[in-house]
Amino acid sequence: MKKTIWFIGFFLLSSVCSFAQVSFTAKANRYKVGKNEQFTVEFKINDSGRQFKAPDFGGLRVSSGPNQSSTSYIDNYGMRQNLSFSYVLSGSKPGKYTIGSASINVEGKTYKTEPITIEVTEKSSRPNNPNDPYSVAASSAFMKVRVNKSTAYQGEPIIASYKLYYSVNIGGYEVLERPSYTGFYQENIELKPRNGSSERYGDKSYQTGIIEQLLLIPQKSGQIKPGNLEVRIPTSVPTNRRDIFGRRMTQKVNQTSEASFPTLNIKPLPEKGKPSSFDGAVGNFDMDVSLSREQVNANESVTLKIKLSGKGNIKLVESPKPEIPSAFEVYDPKFTERVDVSAAGMNGSKTYEYLLIPRYNGTYKIAPISFSYFDPKKEEYKTITSEAFEIEVIGGAANPGSITNTGGNPTASKESVSLIGNDILYIKTKADSFTEKGSRFFKTTSFYALLTTLLILPLGMIGFSLVSKNRNTDTKKVKQGKAGKVARKHLAEAQKMLESNANDAFYLALSSAIWGYFSDKLSIPQSKISKDNIVEALKSKQVEQSLIDQALDLMNRAEMARFAIAGESSTTQDYEETVTVITEIEKQIG
Repeated sequence: MKKTIWFIGFFLLSSVCSFAQVSFTAKANRYKVGKNEQFTVEFKINDSGRQFKAPDFGGLRVSSGPNQSSTSYIDNYGMRQNLSFSYVLSGSKPGKYTIGSASINVEGKTYKTEPITIEVTEKSSRPNNPNDPYSVAASSAFMKVRVNKSTAYQGEPIIASYKLYYSVNIGGYEVLERPSYTGFYQENIELKPRNGSSERYGDKSYQTGIIEQLLLIPQKSGQIKPGNLEVRIPTSVPTNRRDIFGRRMTQKVNQTSEASFPTLNIKPLPEKGKPSSFDGAVGNFDMDVSLSREQVNANESVTLKIKLSGKGNIKLVESPKPEIPSAFEVYDPKFTERVDVSAAGMNGSKTYEYLLIPRYNGTYKIAPISFSYFDPKKEEYKTITSEAFEIEVIGGAANPGSITNTGGNPTASKESVSLIGNDILYIKTKADSFTEKGSRFFKTTSFYALLTTLLILPLGMIGFSLVSKNRNTDTKKVKQGKAGKVARKHLAEAQKMLESNANDAFYLALSSAIWGYFSDKLSIPQSKISKDNIVEALKSKQVEQSLIDQALDLMNRAEMARFAIAGESSTTQDYEETVTVITEIEKQIG
């Protein structure tokens, strides 16, 4: 009897222990995915654990996570708990990826998951299933790269546009990877506040909007493929659930859309007919050369101006160098540039002004100036040549190079014979000031003046540095202090636009208020301001993460407002939320 009772007790204890055994596992919802397709990996433990440590994801991109969830329940063995940590991942390149072991601590003991392998293929293995939210999202919102020409000459500008197509509500996009523009000169083109339109693609109509636009100037010839564009697009897709009014509910899918940059055929510039004055200008240009006056007194200035204007790669074009007579002293040219870069291309003007000062009298000629360029439309070189200029210099000394003696031979001068061979210099015929041998500089008036200067100069430089530093600090503090005031000014402008129902102007003012406030408050110059830099600066000032996320969401909403159906937030709500966010951040930063 005792043996029977002992056996039953041992059996029950073993059963309890087996049910109480800790299990920590890792699994993916898909083990074979297409490039840039998202999938989920979940790490699950059947107990309450602490100090969860994420694994090495082996080069896979983490879109979100860890997303933690827990469930508790009671069974015959007491209170039980399931704890899970999930990540949304994707792979940007085909291959096999190993997700390492995750670890967690349960009552002082560390548990680890087994590594799992994910295969990323070039193309999606997921069927085009209308019930799959990712398939629906991929066909509802996607990117394309458009160029105004796929064949161009080396040096001929090309316009590239990142174009977004969408037929459902989308959130704030994020560019994950841009093409590599090695071998191109590039400039960003400023977009208008609203550039959306409707366009038919395939058998479906989409709203479109250009999210980025660039001007590219190829610097080499050949078949060039800059690479791919990858953009994360939060896309709303319908679900099988319905709300209390019977309307179909949607869910947000963070899909990644990849667009391939078209192959560009860049032709080399022809060698046939290339002028000697050609220096790489491609487009359609004009040149204007003028002289401020043709008669001048010696030692007075005269200005030679060369202006290049036209459409093409004008930013990369240099002015031809004029040949100036040696009787003139020539200063480096004053340079001004007025160039506009837009979807129409690059056009404008560059002006070079040479200041010339004649030192000797006489009549001098400036040879004609030639400028050559290649016209890609007519596929031929063209040369523009200015007229020759003649300058009459009145007064002053005669040019030493033109003075002759009675025998008709040129007379040697300091300017014309400054060095003969390598060891015979011009011999002075007039005595200069001489110093008596044995005279000393030490303890003279000049010595003490120099010594005093050497002592005062470092002190002055230190003082100037301190004053400049304080002035910069004061300016920075003043700018930070006025950040809220400037933001309120922009918000007041946004409120006016709100009252007049001018939505485009409203969101432009709202965006200016947010970006301008962060630039001033966080001391980030306009040339370096970005969302990443703003987040980093706010975190360094211990601003709450929820407030940072709210600010980023507002910036994305204002940015996406130029698209026709992006988002459903009302303008009034956006305005009130912006005021609240700036006020709260102002309180936390101080």
